[in-house]
Amino acid sequence: MGLKIAICGSMVFTEQMLEARSQLKKLGHDAFVSDFSESYIGKNEQEIEGLVVFHKNERDAIREY
Repeated sequence: MGLKIAICGSMVFTEQMLEARSQLKKLGHDAFVSDFSESYIGKNEQEIEGLVVFHKNERDAIREY
């Protein structure tokens, strides 16, 4: 039985966190990232910054996580 692991970090690194989650799952762990992560994929730096501010201020992202 694997570990239950929360992957936390700046949403600027969403794609790297998703890759880490994938690798941990291959090793048998229950790894997860923020539910907001999907909205950051494929975005440019300016779009990501806008999402970060919105999720921080309007959605209280850290508490939801």
